[in-house]
Amino acid sequence: MAIVSAGIGVLVWILQGSVEGRMFDVLVPSLMIGVTVFGIIASFSKKVREVKGTNILGHYLILVFSFALASSVNLLLISGDFSKIIILYGIITLGTFFLAMVISIFFKIDSDCMIVCATAGIYGPAFIPAITKQLKNDQLTAPGLIVGSIGYAIGTFLGLLFGLLFMI
Repeated sequence: MAIVSAGIGVLVWILQGSVEGRMFDVLVPSLMIGVTVFGIIASFSKKVREVKGTNILGHYLILVFSFALASSVNLLLISGDFSKIIILYGIITLGTFFLAMVISIFFKIDSDCMIVCATAGIYGPAFIPAITKQLKNDQLTAPGLIVGSIGYAIGTFLGLLFGLLFMI
């Protein structure tokens, strides 16, 4: 899936005139969109869903990706606006949690399910097993992972949409 998506990104880059040094402007979004779309399509296959060890491998890859992304951030570039960034992310995190609480109250969803869904929505699927273990409710692990994965997919497409809107 990743190789096909990367190939599509390179093809688009070549068709755009192969601007030197700008391949990553096309390659990274095509990888994210391609892997998301192909992953969703593949998830409908029973053979893919029943492969042993994919949850552990998936968690590992999410953590490696998160660590690599965090390691690539240059904090010196954002040092002047760091307090504004912390405030922004605080508002987003608390706002998302508050929205999850209101929706849970409105639909009469129990607290364990609300905590798992809020964690999936705010932090992603990598944190779900730890949360369900602390709640002693392993039955919510699979639904939490699904909600987090759907959130990643929706976030990927919304990110692409907003990226394209802001480029105009």
